[in-house]
Amino acid sequence: NPSEAVCIADIGASATKMVVVQDGVPVFTKESSIGGKNVTSEIQKHLGLSFNDAETLKTGGQGTGLPQEVSELLHVMAENLAGEIKRALDFYGDSSSVSPVSYLLLTGGGCKIPDLSRIVEETVGLPTQIANPFNSVSYDPSVFTAEYIEAIAPLAAVPVGLALRAGAK
Repeated sequence: NPSEAVCIADIGASATKMVVVQDGVPVFTKESSIGGKNVTSEIQKHLGLSFNDAETLKTGGQGTGLPQEVSELLHVMAENLAGEIKRALDFYGDSSSVSPVSYLLLTGGGCKIPDLSRIVEETVGLPTQIANPFNSVSYDPSVFTAEYIEAIAPLAAVPVGLALRAGAK
């Protein structure tokens, strides 16, 4: 519904950018310095690993289950991120005369943190989902599997948006 206010939180490597959009117009923006690199740094620090090894662990690149200590760190970082989003939306709600936010969309590589969407939803108290910019984009299933599309969807919001915008010109 275009008249509803929606918050989009892009959780990138070095920052989380939040924008509240109503009727297709950004009405509030906020940036937080918490991003994916913070998570990797915490894993690196607590386990004494190189940055690359910590990044591999964070993204599940080893193909094995996450060690308990890494799972706990990811959960704490997800709670911190959810708290940042809640503070931004509380500030928006306290200082704005526009519509309250109806729901929250998460994008960016940080969305890969396990249970992030659920933790944010519980913390913020709004329906929350990971955005999939491919919902309205057709693709050849013989080239791209549904699992691959789902895996890259959080990372593709900005590129797909730019491509659609360029195509509209």
